[in-house]
Amino acid sequence: MKLVAKKKLDFAGLDTEVLAVSSASVDTNAASQKVGDLPFALLSDKDFVNARRFKSYDDFEDLELHSTILIDKQGRIHWSRTGGDPFTDVDFLLKELGRMNRANASGSSGAADQ
Repeated sequence: MKLVAKKKLDFAGLDTEVLAVSSASVDTNAASQKVGDLPFALLSDKDFVNARRFKSYDDFEDLELHSTILIDKQGRIHWSRTGGDPFTDVDFLLKELGRMNRANASGSSGAADQ
């Protein structure tokens, strides 16, 4: 999250909203927002409903997974990565966001097949 926070102006320049979702409670997220200056919202998915929806939960291992997902304004997924470790190549995300925005502006979906 710190890597993304450092690039908040770059994300804003690409008309991008960053959200962090975890199983932490709403109260825990609110306390975290007070402690640090995070430039994005922390959302709670306590029962893993959206984690399962976005394949960010391993039911067999009963384990949350780290996911990074690029979703356009129409709700289409353009790119995603899910795994045990957080995705840290923020420059790649910025390039993909630029590409996604250009594709949307030109009228092609640019969405990856899911």
